[in-house]
Amino acid sequence: MGVRHSVEMTLDVGLGATLTPALFAGSVSQALDSLARAESGTYSLNAGEQNVVVDFGDVAQARLIWIDADGALEVTLGGTVGTVATLLGVGGTFPTAFTGGQAFSFKVDGVTVSGTFLSGDQSAAQCAQRLNSAAVLAGLAFLPFTVDGGQIRVSGANASLSGKVEVLTINAVLGFAALTSDLGTDPLIGSAPIQLRKPIDAAASSADGVYVYALLTAVTSSITLSSLETAKVTTVRVAIAGDVLT
Repeated sequence: MGVRHSVEMTLDVGLGATLTPALFAGSVSQALDSLARAESGTYSLNAGEQNVVVDFGDVAQARLIWIDADGALEVTLGGTVGTVATLLGVGGTFPTAFTGGQAFSFKVDGVTVSGTFLSGDQSAAQCAQRLNSAAVLAGLAFLPFTVDGGQIRVSGANASLSGKVEVLTINAVLGFAALTSDLGTDPLIGSAPIQLRKPIDAAASSADGVYVYALLTAVTSSITLSSLETAKVTTVRVAIAGDVLT
């Protein structure tokens, strides 16, 4: 059994309040059971927020896309956001049995984070806290060390190929038994971004109540959203149906 989608759309364009003379009249009306999966969601984009990834759920390939928003929006089909560099410790032993003085040294996005553990640094959480304290002292504005599945993870904040994390001091107890490193990835631009803007002067008194919207029968496996607003949160609704039934 497929996902049913029903579309009823009418557009009339003309001169004057009565739409006379008519410049264009078009309509679409169809109901189909041709797609296998669907997903929908609501997203809140802060002013200027970029590259928010739309959740496709279990939809592998969209064929029908609906987007509406209460603010100006840029939609990119097929794009992917950049990723930060990250390394996860393997086989770390907790409690550590550290007696104090055990050295650590990492490089995170070009900043060296180094120091020594204290005798009280026994659990993974305590070790991550010690590492993050050293990261703050080194000048990082974020906390790169977390606990993931009982192991220490170190992640950068630069979501591009320039982002890099490195192990500079081997410490098998901590889960880093070799000098390893990882790079981030650059964002990939998909098809030319589509700018959805209100069809009215943005300064008009009625502009706040006007929505932007798009109905697309486009084939894509990813969508990213970016706010074009400079001073407001934009609420975006997205519905996706896809994966053609054969």
